[in-house]
Amino acid sequence: MERDLGDGAVRLDLLGLVCPEPIIQLQEAAADRPGGTMIELEADDGGIQWDLPAWCIGQGHTLLYLKESEGVWRGAVRLGTGRLSDPAVGTSPAPQD
Repeated sequence: MERDLGDGAVRLDLLGLVCPEPIIQLQEAAADRPGGTMIELEADDGGIQWDLPAWCIGQGHTLLYLKESEGVWRGAVRLGTGRLSDPAVGTSPAPQD
């Protein structure tokens, strides 16, 4: 479930979803939003503690925070340009002889 927080920010309720669904829902919510948009989320799947940071790194977004309390993970992401999802990023040029 998605809720508009104003100023382009959005909150996602990912409670009850299990891996990989929280990240899929997050990816769908981020797809049509510009860089700089903030997405807050709540999830109770413990895998989010690893999946969310990895997704942010892989997609070029910034993880603002991720905290757990009583089995619920709350976090926020600032969307970047998504440049890191380009398959060419992170590759090295071929060695020269």
